[in-house]
Amino acid sequence: MGNVMIFSFGRGRSDQGRVGGQRTSRGFTLVELLVVISIIALLLSLLVPTLSRSRELTKQAACLSNLSQLNRAWMSYAIAYRGYVMRAFTGTGYWALSGNTRETITGGILYRFTNSVEVYRCPADTSDHYRTYSASDYIGGNNWVPAPWNYVSVLELGKIQYPHETMILLEENDPRGYNGGSWVVYPGGDNWIDFSVSWHLGGANFCFADGHVEHWEWQDPRTPKIDWFYQSTPGNPDLARIQQAYIPQYVKP
Repeated sequence: MGNVMIFSFGRGRSDQGRVGGQRTSRGFTLVELLVVISIIALLLSLLVPTLSRSRELTKQAACLSNLSQLNRAWMSYAIAYRGYVMRAFTGTGYWALSGNTRETITGGILYRFTNSVEVYRCPADTSDHYRTYSASDYIGGNNWVPAPWNYVSVLELGKIQYPHETMILLEENDPRGYNGGSWVVYPGGDNWIDFSVSWHLGGANFCFADGHVEHWEWQDPRTPKIDWFYQSTPGNPDLARIQQAYIPQYVKP
């Protein structure tokens, strides 16, 4: 009988994880599970603010688009009426009627140049107002600001001296139920009359007479806290900036 060679092999890789010939499945330990949960929580903490900011930027862009469309309507009105700008107050014969209904928009003199109620409201508006935007009293208004800050409202497009610096529309949140009248502010000094909003990442949007729109982020922490009229904020750079946009190159009489 020939020689027989016998080879002995250890347990192969395929046998690992078997107990009594049965394959076992190793689950997560408590520590590993806690690590995974911690990583997910960390990722969420990083992603949620980014997603929230993206949503707000989308609303901000939509608002700026609204203002651009209203500006085109404003310009179309002036062309149709031989250079006279829309009247900035609220009521019969003005750009919007008084009150807080859909009809106060459709009944205004600007509506036929937009044919859209939606462009009058910012998607970030936290109020129940149908109309977010107000018109500057200096352009098409009623000379509302009292002495010693007297001025004469500009009623003709060709008489706006600094159109690229002169705002015509901005966001407002009048606490009395709707944005009534025109938007006014003292051309100088430390006191507000009306005020704007802060729902765009701590700022507001503006439209200018040359057609461009801007987003302003407030620099003074007092500005977003203003929620009523005639507030005083000495040395406020936001107020100074708005005053400059209200009547550029204003010289006190």
